[in-house]
Amino acid sequence: MQQKVYIDDNQYGFSHTGVDVHGTKALVPSGIGMKRFICGKCGKAFSTKQNLQFHDIAQHTGSYRFKCQHCKKGFTKKYLLDQHLMRHANIRTEFCTVCGRGFFSKYTLHAHMKKCSTNFPK
Repeated sequence: MQQKVYIDDNQYGFSHTGVDVHGTKALVPSGIGMKRFICGKCGKAFSTKQNLQFHDIAQHTGSYRFKCQHCKKGFTKKYLLDQHLMRHANIRTEFCTVCGRGFFSKYTLHAHMKKCSTNFPK
């Protein structure tokens, strides 16, 4: 992959990077991934305005769009509520191939596998 840098001062405050992939040239904003949105309440930085808004709701306002009907815990995203509801129902969808233990999410299974398996990348 060949990479050329082009400086383009624009309204977004970052340059563009010209990328040559398999003979196709594309301009990609090189500022992608930069955390430009700062929370005015705690100073935490985010890469998108939407992530900052989710953070503000979850950490500072206490108002959540999705609420658990069992324990009234709140969530900013529906998929997080759905994962939480599986805990109330004790539904485990991810299982360790070494010991057979069940988990509610791939994230917790992955963390477990680092400890349980000597062959799992750490």
